[in-house]
Amino acid sequence: MMLWLRRFPARQRGRGMLLSVGQLSRYFDVRPAGVLHVGAHAAEEAGDYATHGWQPVIWVDMLPENCEALRRRFAGDPRNIVLQAACWDADGEQLPVFRGSNSQASSLLEPQDHVTLYPGITFSQDAGMATSRLDSILPADSKFDYLSLDIQGAELRALRGLGRHLAGIKWACIEVNTRHLYSGGALMSELDAFMHEAGFLRLLTRMAGTKGWGDALYISTRLLQHAQVRRLQRRAALWSAYTSVVDFPRLLRPRALARRFRGAA
Repeated sequence: MMLWLRRFPARQRGRGMLLSVGQLSRYFDVRPAGVLHVGAHAAEEAGDYATHGWQPVIWVDMLPENCEALRRRFAGDPRNIVLQAACWDADGEQLPVFRGSNSQASSLLEPQDHVTLYPGITFSQDAGMATSRLDSILPADSKFDYLSLDIQGAELRALRGLGRHLAGIKWACIEVNTRHLYSGGALMSELDAFMHEAGFLRLLTRMAGTKGWGDALYISTRLLQHAQVRRLQRRAALWSAYTSVVDFPRLLRPRALARRFRGAA
């Protein structure tokens, strides 16, 4: 076990992910037969997915311009499919789009704490966009057992919209929130309750400092063997202890201490 720990990198090297593809593959036996990635943005993880054999990939994004760029990038590549949709738990609802000056912050939900936590990112409100359930837009022959979900507070809505597809997922890496960065966004406790009911266990959690958001890996206790789940839980406990030590110095920086003192952490 200690040899395993010494091999673990002090800093994750994923592109924008707090739980990187390399870490999940190497240390937690995540080796999917296909990926559904909702909140594609610029498909920053595409290279890591290809390197570790996580294919085919279905990329889903709300913004038409992101999807157009990805379709050009993956033209002629059947391993990467691009779908444009505003993912929700109902089809055809007209909802405004709150576009961030950093497009990764764009959401169907109105920014709340995000405005004070990230004052450098501004938002404008677009005209309404029709929503879609994922089980309505996914191709009939879709094959995936790994879900990546990062849609700025609307994750629980999208999970409900997966319908029957959720039962075939072994691993789900989902952005989680411990405060309302977006108005009406589900908190981690609500996601935990929904996923538990669906037969999932939150195995790993990596928070982005004191910003109130992070990434969590949920694993299916129905599709993974009991002995494998127990082994992964032991690894996750060690990993969590290790990363808490790695992350602790960041919480002692003057600005972080000031935020905690003001109750903004």
